[in-house]
Amino acid sequence: MTDHQQPTNIEFLRAELLDRVEAAPFEDWSPALLRALTAVFDLNGVTPVSRHGFRPYLVR
Repeated sequence: MTDHQQPTNIEFLRAELLDRVEAAPFEDWSPALLRALTAVFDLNGVTPVSRHGFRPYLVR
């Protein structure tokens, strides 16, 4: 780090995660990496909110 402030552990981890995520394009991520990231969010209790709910309709 270039500045003289000592980063907190969470700030260091966030920066490390962003560096690693940006190291390779998303399209090149392996299925194992995506499963691992999903598992981390699941363990943390984060569940996505569906933006587009399924609504059946009749076509006339």
